[in-house]
Amino acid sequence: KPIKNLHLGVYPPQGRIRVAAPLALNDEAVRLAVVGKLGWIKRQRAKFQAQSRQSDRQMISGESHYLLGRRYRLRVHQTSTGLRIALRGKATMDMFVRPETTIERRKQLLNDFYRAELKLLIPELLEKWQKPVQCLEYILVHELAHLHERHHNDRFISLLNKHLPNWQLLKDQLNSSHLADESW
Repeated sequence: KPIKNLHLGVYPPQGRIRVAAPLALNDEAVRLAVVGKLGWIKRQRAKFQAQSRQSDRQMISGESHYLLGRRYRLRVHQTSTGLRIALRGKATMDMFVRPETTIERRKQLLNDFYRAELKLLIPELLEKWQKPVQCLEYILVHELAHLHERHHNDRFISLLNKHLPNWQLLKDQLNSSHLADESW
């Protein structure tokens, strides 16, 4: 890649390794850099292996399942009517299924339930985080300008001035909104 430094990452869950290397480095130099980090790579992989994992879900009563970080005890009920999931109190997730319902179908039912719960939360989050259309235009033009100029230098500013003359006003509007958060 056209970068200055070699970057090495180890990613969960299996500890896959990713190397991004400057174009100036040959294969042997990259290999030596990775070999030099083998100890660190092994430690990262060991951390992933040591992390607790849920057992394979059988979708039976007594299992723990999570929604929004809260643990619920699953109770499976047999029914002749439609399949559904309902929360009861702060700790119970009731699953209503027919006796012949397979594990795969029960898992799909739970995934559908999670999806429906997520859809209920999204509108409020969108309302909180969405930006005025003008600010989106500024962001888009800003990023497009980066295709021509990597840094925020005079050339970059002249591109913004040319294609979006009121960009500074829009930038100020964006930065003064309740979304401005420097801790990101």
